[in-house]
Amino acid sequence: MVFGPHLKAPCQFEAGQVTDGRVILLCTCEAQIIPCAEPESFEGLTEDSELLFTLGSHVELSCLPKAQRSFTGMRFAFLVNQMYVVKPTTTGRREKVHVGLNNFEFVGTEPFTRSGAQFLALPLVLQCQEGSQEVRIVPCEGYPQIVKRLHAQRGVEVTAELELLLDEEEELHPVMGSVMDWCRILSVARGTRVMPAYMRGYSAEDECLLESYSRMRISSYTPMPLIDDRWGDETKAFVESALKTYRKRREQFHLDTGPIDGYLDAKLEADHIEMRGVKLVVVMEMLVTKWLKYHDGRARRSILDSGKAKELKNRLKNGTVAFCSQHEVACESAEHLQSKLGSINDLPFRSKLEELLQFLDVPLSDEDVRMFVKSRNSLVHTGFYSSSKTKDKCKRPLELSSSKHEFCFLLSFLDRVFLKLMNYSGPYIDWRCPGEPKRQELR
Repeated sequence: MVFGPHLKAPCQFEAGQVTDGRVILLCTCEAQIIPCAEPESFEGLTEDSELLFTLGSHVELSCLPKAQRSFTGMRFAFLVNQMYVVKPTTTGRREKVHVGLNNFEFVGTEPFTRSGAQFLALPLVLQCQEGSQEVRIVPCEGYPQIVKRLHAQRGVEVTAELELLLDEEEELHPVMGSVMDWCRILSVARGTRVMPAYMRGYSAEDECLLESYSRMRISSYTPMPLIDDRWGDETKAFVESALKTYRKRREQFHLDTGPIDGYLDAKLEADHIEMRGVKLVVVMEMLVTKWLKYHDGRARRSILDSGKAKELKNRLKNGTVAFCSQHEVACESAEHLQSKLGSINDLPFRSKLEELLQFLDVPLSDEDVRMFVKSRNSLVHTGFYSSSKTKDKCKRPLELSSSKHEFCFLLSFLDRVFLKLMNYSGPYIDWRCPGEPKRQELR
């Protein structure tokens, strides 16, 4: 363990990745060393003579697992950004990469043989940084049992591996960027966060040469697929077509830094249903904001032009001052009223939303938009769904009849927005009615 140019500590160690995506390094130093900063690096040999080294930050953890009896001395636990394991017999060049995928369910379309048994793989042609890449997704050994356990426990499991070939001079690090893009699209298709658990480099003779583990944000399995996992051809069509549009719109809508993650988090069942609804409307706010920023010439921001708006604000300001003076309104309250005039010319949220929906060509009715805005306003301003109000319950549409119905309506709304954001038209699963998902056709 290297803490600095003059502070190195020999140690025994254990290392690995836990199911929640964290990569942890446990060290026991024989010498009584108390580091004043996090380690700069770590390098060691495993019991199988494999070279293990880490890259990036090393954050010390205060909660240590129970020590083995054979360990003596000072113990440290570190949260590691990246960890690599180099096999001792690395005689060949890396030609293939296998990426472990968490929580991805699928039905393959192409037969392949493994250990004398027949399986079905899902072949894909995916966009990457430089052109396209042929890959295939294969089930892990014991896939049926893994999926059953996933459904019962709603945890995290490596269900499949994504296999691809490397070019002659290609390294693992650039591949990781493309893999993350692919996983975001797979996550949208399955309605649950699909992340790379590990990467393994193999030679042409199927000899494992290198293993890589990175700290990832992994979430529990959620059984709310958007694209039916029972039909491999539908998954293939969605992923291949959606990825092209995703790469074009990734920067415009910041799809890799917020909206998709928030959308997937809203589907997690561990949170309160009101919090899940708030996440959905916040994601919609994100998309509307990015639409206004990157399409300023095509999207309206205000009701009146700047000249008329300035004249209106001045008149209202003068009237407000005169009114407050006449009725002896406190100065603080008068200033608060005047501050409200700054946003009087802002376009209503509904108008901004309708322009975005029109740009994306999302097939939503005026009634759907009205109900979404009503639900959004209630969640943002009160923290509760509009269905929680007792007034006129018998006259409400089914979608606003209960918190559960209202959440499912919001989810169905966002589902269609994301599908059209990926420029997708075709079959999908509509979760609008609680407990009764239906196959629909998005045009």
